[in-house]
Amino acid sequence: MQFHNLQPSVKKPGKKRVGRGGKRGTYSGRGQKGQKAHGGRKIPKAVAQIISRLPKLRGSKNRPAKEVVRISLSDLVKYAKEGVVTRDSIITRAKDKKKEVKILANGEVKIPLAIVGIKVSKSAEEKIKKAGGKIV
Repeated sequence: MQFHNLQPSVKKPGKKRVGRGGKRGTYSGRGQKGQKAHGGRKIPKAVAQIISRLPKLRGSKNRPAKEVVRISLSDLVKYAKEGVVTRDSIITRAKDKKKEVKILANGEVKIPLAIVGIKVSKSAEEKIKKAGGKIV
């Protein structure tokens, strides 16, 4: 016997046909009255689009994307303390503490900097290493 040959010994119960008269007719799980209880209801298009985009599978989470603080290479010198740039030196306000930080390759770096615990784009990494800096 192989795994793909296995079948359940008990048959699955059929789907309940709801809202067709009989024992489960009329309101059929919709409650009473209100916009969503009526058949020809109209939901605003903007709301309908949002609903249609949401994942509807079990276990899927509708979490907002993480916000990222983007910093260009030309601004790095402002945040450097003794030639070292850390996440704490960049993030100062309380609202930003949960945000991620990423260094992008806009601008140039002329002094060697050590970057500790921050995500860096590939092109920014090359420019930092050319200037004599390092990423830890």
